[in-house]
Amino acid sequence: MSNRPSLALPMLLALGVGALVGASAAATQRDKLPTIGGPRPILEGAQPLPDVEIAMGPELAQAAGRVRDTVAQVPKAIRTALGFAPSHIAFKEDIDLAPLGYTLRLRGLAVGAGLIHPDKQLALGTVDGSRGDLPGEPAVEPVSGRHGVWISEQDAGQAVLLGYDVLDSGFAMALHVDTLLRRHLHELLTREEAYRLLDRARQVAPKTVDELVGRLEVGLVQQVLKNLLREQVGLRDLSGVLEFLADAARTTQDPAQLTEAVRGTLARQISAALVGESGVLTVIPLGPRWEQLRNAKPGDAVVREMVGELRRQLNAARDLGHGPVLMAPADLRAHVRRLFERDLPDLPVLSEQEIDPAVRLEPVPGLVVT
Repeated sequence: MSNRPSLALPMLLALGVGALVGASAAATQRDKLPTIGGPRPILEGAQPLPDVEIAMGPELAQAAGRVRDTVAQVPKAIRTALGFAPSHIAFKEDIDLAPLGYTLRLRGLAVGAGLIHPDKQLALGTVDGSRGDLPGEPAVEPVSGRHGVWISEQDAGQAVLLGYDVLDSGFAMALHVDTLLRRHLHELLTREEAYRLLDRARQVAPKTVDELVGRLEVGLVQQVLKNLLREQVGLRDLSGVLEFLADAARTTQDPAQLTEAVRGTLARQISAALVGESGVLTVIPLGPRWEQLRNAKPGDAVVREMVGELRRQLNAARDLGHGPVLMAPADLRAHVRRLFERDLPDLPVLSEQEIDPAVRLEPVPGLVVT
């Protein structure tokens, strides 16, 4: 114990009892004041933001047990299709949202929102809303833009007779979440995830992975994999993708050129993911106007004009049950995709080299861009 005399005690004795009371009161007030600069962060207890989170309005959160179970299956479905997906979806109640609203967030940032009635079904008509009359609360399905109405389960039979497609509320929300996650999946492929993918591939093809990382930095590998996921080119055959990437790395280190080179070797995979049940790939030929896009930038008049035209034609095609792809010259494919990506995020853009020769191509009637 130190023998140094305390200066505080004599001073307080000299000032008298009033000073003691005042000092005690001041200490109590100080305890109530906020710390300058805000509360000191407790790093050890900090929780990272969930990769994927769905915030629900109060009424939806209380009534959405079955809906939540359906939506929770989305990551598994995406992983099966693309070979990469978040491990799970976190759910939380958010009193600031509309009572039946929801918001999908990736690492805390909203990427889309919607509204559902968990005790009803969604009857969908056409994009322009031309379908037989059906009573119910009007709605617009956010993925396809089709107009519809929320109806009771008892009215589902009548809706089908009138030509509507009827979706369970959980399936309608899962479809929206699935679409949003696929659009933004590449954002979740962090450097750590890239290392995990390489470790997984090394168990199957160790020599291929060693050869690849000897030619490319992991950051470049990550960028190419993100580019593939950005256009929903799957990584299920990861060792095959990495082998093609290792071959391409002999001639270039540019991630855009590497991506295009790998895509060209995945024609069978890309085609299989897009062909219909009939084995036919319906296409939109870009037509003679493709040359106008060579030096175009997003937002240019020619791009805006074509976006409007393509959107109208795509809506008409989807009403007929077609899911067409846009055909572009190989040297322009990536550029055309960037021009249309913001306005038409779900429109696949392919070159002829990316289509399996065994696939039969058919232009959708009336959809040729001229």
